[in-house]
Amino acid sequence: MKMKILSPLLVVALLLTAALLPLAARMQPRGVSVGAASAGAGGYYALVIGNNAYASLPRLKTAEADARGVATLLKEFYGFETKLLLNATRGQIVSALSSYRRELGPDANLLIYYAGHGFNDKEADKAYWLPVDATRDDTSNWIIADEITTGIRVIPAKHVLVVADSCYSGTLTRGLGEALPPPNGREQFLGRMAAGRSRTLMASGGDEPVADGGGGNHSVFANALLRGLREIDKDKFTAAELFRYHVEEPVAGRANQTPEYNPLRNSGHESGDFIFIRIRTDGKRVEVTVKTPASPSGGPAFDPAAIELSFWESIKNSTDAEDFKAYLESYPSGRFAALARNNLRRLEAANKPAPATNNAPASNSAANTSAARPAGGAAQPRTATNRYGIELVYVPAGSFMMGSEIGSSDEKPVHRVTFSEGFYMGMYEVTQAQWQQVMGSNPSHFKGENRPVEKVSWDDAQTFIRKLNEANDGYTYRLPSEAEWEYACRAGTTGDYAGNLDAMAWYRDNSGSPPHLVGQKQANAFGLYDMHGNVWEWCQDYYQESYADAPSDGSAYLSGKDSRYRVLRGGSWNLDAPFLRSANRHWFVPGARNPFYGFRVVASARAL
Repeated sequence: MKMKILSPLLVVALLLTAALLPLAARMQPRGVSVGAASAGAGGYYALVIGNNAYASLPRLKTAEADARGVATLLKEFYGFETKLLLNATRGQIVSALSSYRRELGPDANLLIYYAGHGFNDKEADKAYWLPVDATRDDTSNWIIADEITTGIRVIPAKHVLVVADSCYSGTLTRGLGEALPPPNGREQFLGRMAAGRSRTLMASGGDEPVADGGGGNHSVFANALLRGLREIDKDKFTAAELFRYHVEEPVAGRANQTPEYNPLRNSGHESGDFIFIRIRTDGKRVEVTVKTPASPSGGPAFDPAAIELSFWESIKNSTDAEDFKAYLESYPSGRFAALARNNLRRLEAANKPAPATNNAPASNSAANTSAARPAGGAAQPRTATNRYGIELVYVPAGSFMMGSEIGSSDEKPVHRVTFSEGFYMGMYEVTQAQWQQVMGSNPSHFKGENRPVEKVSWDDAQTFIRKLNEANDGYTYRLPSEAEWEYACRAGTTGDYAGNLDAMAWYRDNSGSPPHLVGQKQANAFGLYDMHGNVWEWCQDYYQESYADAPSDGSAYLSGKDSRYRVLRGGSWNLDAPFLRSANRHWFVPGARNPFYGFRVVASARAL
């Protein structure tokens, strides 16, 4: 079968062992040693691979620079004993990995970083890594992913983290998601993570190509990873924290790829996570320890029952059905499986989309168009619900000062915007259940019927809205203008937020997980939920670098010189509070999809 080689993109980080490839394992690598004293219990080790100079395939641009940067940073900031392989052959990589199998002890920590060419055979559902001596139509030098996930079981290290700036690297994981520390009890959490035997993969993309570039001299993923390792404000942290707070959104927000962090499939992962321990900050050495649960003999102990109990205690009062699904996936016959199933059934029943309201006209519309029709200043219904369960809130006419004097330059000049008429806005962000009803599919990365639909582009939102309008239900739907969005978000307030942020928003300090069910936090004064946080929301406008020529009537800003980008507002579940300010602005190309981007609709009653 003829197999197509990908253009200069990076692919899956693959681990090999001498037991699987005995002849190749005896070959000696040409590596560059940048060794440092090991740190932490059992020592920290890294094999860092970057392949640019392919003989028979297109050369890559950033893989070598990415690998050099990662190797140097791990050595200097985190004390890893690091081996750097540049432009490595199959034999060199196999030999280097097999040496770790012989040399590492059961308490060691091993990180594998890989950048290089690859191929994904979707018909056979197989991914391959291609060393620099790989040829286009001869698979004898290719390395299949199955060998990796099977072989990693026999690596003696307690924690193995694979970091893959790679096409299709997400195909190696099983979707259990990452564990993050609760607001309290961080030390206890880190101890549990250190105690388990972990095998995890941080991948720059799922089942998709990823970019060789986009981050200056590095790929967009490597740039985010390096920045996160340099700037993270903790001296000890898990790989899941590094991914969630410093890698995921910077990558997804700047490239058409969705990074992932999950256990490696069929690799022997049990529990826990890879823990980074910083040894140097701003040129100064720091001393940090992680206490693991102790056995009676004084050594570390792994208690599966305690881990399960901790998992259950953290979710037992949850109102998110996805938490109980995650428990049942991990513990299908666990001590609390029956309770989890009961809670799951209860939540799924309670969170079914609301039926249409009883004020529907005789047509297919579920909204009372006669009551909603503007008529000489007649009062509008406070709320309405359309045939797809989208609940609308009436936002009254009025004026406000748009922008911020203390924000960035694109939030200036502050200017008055006046709405001569009110409009309807979605009470919640469009949910996955609503998207499914209209579009017949669910593109979201973080599944859940009443979670916001995400991984939708501005263009996708326009298709959704077109289909809503084809239903002819008495309303005309569209995305909000940026002015409408900020006016509705502020709801009469003038500060950075429309109220107490913790009470109103899911964001980095309180989210603890991906997008939450809509409407779980407090509404603003207009009755709108999740205007701050949860997911970014697309607006109709072109992005402009200032409000110098912005409309004063609240209409969309579509007359500027730059039409390449569209506006997003509101911030998301894994960003810090400043990104959630009412005046804060974000932008991206209209075709971009990532798990932080969603939207809500605006509607106006059609004239009869």
